[in-house]
Amino acid sequence: YQKLENAARECGETTKYTASESADALNYLALAGYDVNKAVETLPKVLNLATASGMDLASCTDMVTDTMSALQLQTSDLDGYMDMMAKTAQKSNTTVAMLGEGILQCAGTVKSTGQDVDTMCTSLGILANNGIKGAEGGTHLRNMLLSLTSPTDVASAKLKELGVSVADSEGNIRDINDIFGDLNAKLSKLSDDQKTKALSDIFNKTDLSSVNAMLQGMSGSFDDLKAQVDNADGACQTMADTMNNNLKGKLAIMDSSLESLGITIFDKFSAPLEDAAEKGSELFSELTKDIKDGDLSDEFDDMGNALGDLVETGAKFAKGSLPILIDGIKFFCEHSNLVIGGLTGIATAMLTQKAVTTVSAAVTG
Repeated sequence: YQKLENAARECGETTKYTASESADALNYLALAGYDVNKAVETLPKVLNLATASGMDLASCTDMVTDTMSALQLQTSDLDGYMDMMAKTAQKSNTTVAMLGEGILQCAGTVKSTGQDVDTMCTSLGILANNGIKGAEGGTHLRNMLLSLTSPTDVASAKLKELGVSVADSEGNIRDINDIFGDLNAKLSKLSDDQKTKALSDIFNKTDLSSVNAMLQGMSGSFDDLKAQVDNADGACQTMADTMNNNLKGKLAIMDSSLESLGITIFDKFSAPLEDAAEKGSELFSELTKDIKDGDLSDEFDDMGNALGDLVETGAKFAKGSLPILIDGIKFFCEHSNLVIGGLTGIATAMLTQKAVTTVSAAVTG
């Protein structure tokens, strides 16, 4: 627990993610079966990918562990895997989060057909460049692989007719880009109608837009993207540094450091405050007991009786006085003209007397 706490707090002090967010990430790593040492080693790497991708840390950690498990990758593969994801997102029209969604849909088939991770990332990037992204892209890639590796009788016959081999001489499934490269070369010799018919024989009609996107990629864009993905070492760290190297990134790191400061200060005060709270609870319990059965019981009884008498006296006074007050208000409402007239007369007389006095004074002067 101390190792986990230290790892979370260190990340909180040095990255844009707080110690609390880092602790959430450690929780997802633990749920994925990572032991303490493996989780502590993995955490900073996941922080870099989350920073580079703009994802929240917990979601990024969950995505990484889920996809790695689906692909049966080991912790030693983590750096290279995240670099490939970061580079694919950087060089194609997709995001790390969308890549993760796609990988979850096709990972099992990718693994069972022996496809490399870089080929998978490149294929998802090519599909994304054609507007087929996220889980949709992963679903179509899975379907295309299944159509090639477990073909129907019609599909198998068409592939044989075209001279396209799905497996090598040893029976291993070839990379999908090699298969599509050969398929594209064979289809180029056919008319448009023949090409459409051939593709419909091999693949599901719902996947044809993805098939065409992959075939278009064989003109060079697939190889270009794959070369970028294959040379992705350090891409995740570089992208994270770029994302942090601005005012927003530096303010986020400062905010994270501030939380770490608060945790440190709290740790200094927590023990004394715990003692104070414990002693306070004991004192309150003793006070409650004294009021209930002890020395203070009689005093509170007397005070309660005195308050009761005060309320009773006030109620009696209100009961006697209220009718008189009501009668006065009622009389005022019923004789408002007389009351107002009387007041007006008094005021007029006062003003007249004042005027006479003033005039007399003026004459005398």
